[in-house]
Amino acid sequence: MKKNIYILFGLLTAFVLSGCYSDKGSYDYSNLDDVAITLPATSYDVAVGESLKINPTITTEISESDLTYQWELYGANPNGKYNCFTKFATGKDLGYSCKISDLMPALKAYNIRLHIIQNSTKRDFYSDVATLNLSGITGLMVLHGDGSKCDIGFLRSTDFLLSTGNRDTDNQPNWYSNNNENAKIDGVGKSIVQSLLTNQITSYGTSSYADVVAITDKGAKVCNYAALNKKGDWGCMFLISDACKGKPQSYLVGDQNAYAIDNGELFVRTASGNALLFQVANISNNIAYVQAYVPRNNNAFFFDKNKRAFYAIPWPRSDMNDSQLTEEGGWNQMFEVETLNGNFNMADMQASLLDLETGGTAGHYMAVMQKDDGSKYLAEINPTASSTSQWDYAKYDMSSLPDIGNAKFYSFGESAINMCYYATASAVYNFAANVGSGLSASKLTDESGNMIDFGGAEITMMKVLKPVMGDKSYYNYNKILLVGTYAGSTGTGKLYSLKINQVTGLVTGQTIYSGFDRIYDASMKGI
Repeated sequence: MKKNIYILFGLLTAFVLSGCYSDKGSYDYSNLDDVAITLPATSYDVAVGESLKINPTITTEISESDLTYQWELYGANPNGKYNCFTKFATGKDLGYSCKISDLMPALKAYNIRLHIIQNSTKRDFYSDVATLNLSGITGLMVLHGDGSKCDIGFLRSTDFLLSTGNRDTDNQPNWYSNNNENAKIDGVGKSIVQSLLTNQITSYGTSSYADVVAITDKGAKVCNYAALNKKGDWGCMFLISDACKGKPQSYLVGDQNAYAIDNGELFVRTASGNALLFQVANISNNIAYVQAYVPRNNNAFFFDKNKRAFYAIPWPRSDMNDSQLTEEGGWNQMFEVETLNGNFNMADMQASLLDLETGGTAGHYMAVMQKDDGSKYLAEINPTASSTSQWDYAKYDMSSLPDIGNAKFYSFGESAINMCYYATASAVYNFAANVGSGLSASKLTDESGNMIDFGGAEITMMKVLKPVMGDKSYYNYNKILLVGTYAGSTGTGKLYSLKINQVTGLVTGQTIYSGFDRIYDASMKGI
């Protein structure tokens, strides 16, 4: 293949999308071989952490040894003064692991091309420009560790896609440390959450609304949601740095708001405000839990473990944002929830709170309570009632449940009275919470009556998977019971993904994932 180029003079002074032009002088090229470049596609969709693979077709009579290949992406050049095409990989065939970097700082579309240089003549040849659509990835984050250090694994499989489909399993148990120079997180794991509010990312143009927060007994780490690159410690999320005492208890996301408990003090981040947490109130310096915003009543509610009482906050409202706050604190509009049905008084539960989450009848919450004598009861809360005085929907005595005294974990299916579970160190139990009926439980089985076998390993976590996914849906919402186990003799942690029949509460199928240490928590990550 020949190309006749007679005379090229002058200096090109304008920058165009095809790249940054550098004049090499005035040359006379005659009857020189040309290079034709064809990319197999005009657009490529790749998630952070995945490989962008392109095998171009090159047509030329020029010797391979006389050609240099470099792949370029259009963006800010290294000195930041102007945009141009910048090299990000070399070699004819591209295999590049995409990551958030100075070159690709955000999840968006980028222009890319292949640039070929003939070494002997310094001539340049370019492919057509293609589009790289860089996106986040969906999967399950697994917080696990050895008792002194934690890592965050990332598990991609059919169970953890946003919508129905199939994909090969990709399990990376050390995803956090691999993205943070092999550093791990100090302490014993407590929880991991992605505050994914997709509509806020779209509206406000910042990924700060979607940080990943990992809490341990030693503190917390805040990570970029795209690749889990560390952004900072717990305090980096707070609007007023002195307000945070650095003692994280919990971090939760509900509807468009995020809630955090630090050293017994309540903080919130609203959809319309800054992407940081600001202080709301401090009742007793010992708040145990904060629970998500309830759309129908416009209330958030939480439990104060000193007073052993539930409090409600009649907000967030669109006319409230962090610009109204001062260092002295926020809106002290909370009130005790005094209930009158006679089932239990939320303003005086006379017990400690062990677990609180959505469950039971549609729109309800389940609170597992433990009295001073060690006995337990289940309080079903109905925050969709016409007034807070009617929130005490039902109370269930748990004393009849087998081995309930040794229960370590509890979880409940949403809008499903048969999806009630608790786990000891050696077994998972299933029961139904039907108002007006007593409780009875049996070890978890499949629909044929076969007991679910965890191989004699210690159960280290259990939860019904109910992720808050912003404006995205998750097809397995409320359909999977996750159980983590640990075999101390082998140092092996396994994660059981149990498919649940939402009507019966029984198991319809299971998948087991291995490669972890002791599993503390797991939650969805996505965009």
